[in-house]
Amino acid sequence: MVLWRVAGGCRFTDLPWEEQITASLLGARMSLYLFDIAGHPVAFRRTWDDDHLYALDGSFLGHLPWKSCDVADASGEYLGSIVGDRLVRRNDAHDRRRAPAVADPGRAVPTGRPGTPLPFDHPYAYDDVLQPVVRAG
Repeated sequence: MVLWRVAGGCRFTDLPWEEQITASLLGARMSLYLFDIAGHPVAFRRTWDDDHLYALDGSFLGHLPWKSCDVADASGEYLGSIVGDRLVRRNDAHDRRRAPAVADPGRAVPTGRPGTPLPFDHPYAYDDVLQPVVRAG
């Protein structure tokens, strides 16, 4: 299902109501895969409205604590941002706010298979999430 990626948002409520109904009927129970800059799958969400992100091996990566597409890790540090169907880190990551820490929700098992990633036209403004973060100070 490609519908969620075309909508331009990272939350179920970002879709128009007609697409929310279609997404609910067709893909609410399918994992939504996220890709790195090169287009390789790196993470997934269990469902469209899931605020948790998992690595492909099912381990917890982070969550969406804000009303945006920014992702924080379990300790509350900025992990990355969902941009279309990519999980990437903004180049200005050192300026990101901190979220409250969350408990690990446990492992998750992905469903379905990753589709073909959409073209990513702005790789110069982002880094891959799974690269180490260099923090000032």
